[in-house]
Amino acid sequence: MIDRLLILLGFAALLALSVPAWRWYVQQRLQSVRQSPLPPGLVALDLPARPVVLYFTTPTCSQCRFQQTPILMGLGAVWGEHVHIRKVDAVEQDGLARHYGILTVPSTVVLDGDHQVVAVNHGLAAAERLAAQITPVLPSYAHVQAAPPSTLAPLQS
Repeated sequence: MIDRLLILLGFAALLALSVPAWRWYVQQRLQSVRQSPLPPGLVALDLPARPVVLYFTTPTCSQCRFQQTPILMGLGAVWGEHVHIRKVDAVEQDGLARHYGILTVPSTVVLDGDHQVVAVNHGLAAAERLAAQITPVLPSYAHVQAAPPSTLAPLQS
């Protein structure tokens, strides 16, 4: 009985230590990406000089089509021309995906007006999270506020 308790406590301790270690790794990776020069694949996309959301997807990703795309379309409707949302095929743009550490789709990369990384979201990113990441990098002339999730436009078929 004590053996099982010790195994359970050991597993709990391992889990408790792995979460902060993973967060530290993600922060270090994000800092590394921020300090590196812009990748050639990003320059080739010819992005406008305003905040950008790179939306990494693949043709076979159903979560991308049915969940992430409607969220991004809703945010695009709210912010209009103040934020550029660019869909990127993670397979075709393999070098760009590798540069940002994209290992899963959907993934989003939030860039400021100078195309420097603000945030990287691996997996599905909620509207509230994206809004919180984009709002600080909106230009001062953009008097656009984050819309509550209920006002986001759904994907029309």
